[in-house]
Amino acid sequence: MEDLAYYNGKITRLSEMMVPFNDRSHFFGDGVYDASVARNGIIFKLEDHIERFFNSMALIDIQPDFTKDELRELLQDLCQKLKTGDLFVYFQVSRGTAVRNHSYTQTIKPNLAIYMIPWTGDFSGGHRLKLMTVPDHRFEFCHIKTLNLLPNVLASQSATAQGLDEVVYHREQRVTECAHSNISILTNGVFQTAPLDHWILPGIARKYLLLASQ
Repeated sequence: MEDLAYYNGKITRLSEMMVPFNDRSHFFGDGVYDASVARNGIIFKLEDHIERFFNSMALIDIQPDFTKDELRELLQDLCQKLKTGDLFVYFQVSRGTAVRNHSYTQTIKPNLAIYMIPWTGDFSGGHRLKLMTVPDHRFEFCHIKTLNLLPNVLASQSATAQGLDEVVYHREQRVTECAHSNISILTNGVFQTAPLDHWILPGIARKYLLLASQ
């Protein structure tokens, strides 16, 4: 199997997976996600990603019917099913399946979705990127890794159309983050990054860059 998709216990190829039309992620983006990469069957900083995933769920009042240990074991087991080298590992939970209604009941059961595909990214880094800056007009839930990514999509597409690699958001004089990554700046030997608040995602790489810079 070159790739796989998982949805509430069902495992198929990614192209074969089907989900209920009434999944609230479809109508409202009502859910959260996380993602990492894997090499040699080992998912990078899995504990940190699971911790952030559960924190995101708590912040939007999703009550999972699985534990951190169960999710960790599931992700590791699924990773072992693919023998394609480096992998991109994505997992999300939506609030559940229900007839479209903005409000929800506490009895709704969350839907867990996972997919894994070959990762062709460059782990080495060190290459130069072309950037553009735009005002940060996203909503103020940036610290939650939600499925609501339309502003990021539009900004990224604008950059791509101009032959650029990434977008850098700013709020007046403060740089916040990029369209799909945190940003840190090294100037005259001083390492700078945005503080943790509702305007940036608590990035895993950001966390370890700060530890390494101490």
